[in-house]
Amino acid sequence: MKIRIKRKKQVISEAAKGPPDLPENTYVTVKTYGLTDAVEVLYTTKDGKEADAQVRGKVKMRKNTNAEKCVKGVWIVESADATSGWGPMLYEVAIEYASSHGKGLTSSRTLVSSAAKGVYDFYQNNRPYVQKVQMDITKRSIETVFGDEDKIKQLTPNDKSDDCDQIASIFYAAGKGDWQDSSYDERAKNAKENAFVHDWHKQSISKILVKNSPILANMLSRAGKLRMDER
Repeated sequence: MKIRIKRKKQVISEAAKGPPDLPENTYVTVKTYGLTDAVEVLYTTKDGKEADAQVRGKVKMRKNTNAEKCVKGVWIVESADATSGWGPMLYEVAIEYASSHGKGLTSSRTLVSSAAKGVYDFYQNNRPYVQKVQMDITKRSIETVFGDEDKIKQLTPNDKSDDCDQIASIFYAAGKGDWQDSSYDERAKNAKENAFVHDWHKQSISKILVKNSPILANMLSRAGKLRMDER
């Protein structure tokens, strides 16, 4: 998952912007792409052009249909990019959309930067109104990292419906998870040497974020600041 917000602790905690902060010709747009199950939540002008550099941001996600990869119906973030302070509003709308049109939102299953993980850490520790649904780990992701699918025990071995690839969760549990700071081989080597890999399920990115009430989207809609763009 690519995200260019500078410091992970600042992603949400530093002066997070809300609907009243949106400039006159800046809107939150939910852009859907027909039958592709891809959605972008981004800042645009009223006519749909991307907003200026001062209020810039986009969260791109895709609904999972591959049960071998992750829970069917969960939305997986593919990329995220926002100027400082403007990311949280997009994530919140993305969570609300993913919850009303599927089973909720989760991070990339393989590539999560420290900045991006900070978003999920914040939700895990500071947003009690957002549900955190624990997913299990796929045997294929254990095999990918360790070459042995029995290296880590599944949480619910008799239930495959909650299985999801947890490669990024394994790497972060081992203490070296940021794909921007180290190569895959370095992260995998570190995981093989670290006993804490069994704590993968304690990682915020191992869960689904679910918000059953679209409070923020409703606020934006009432303020005339929400655009729905169907392609």
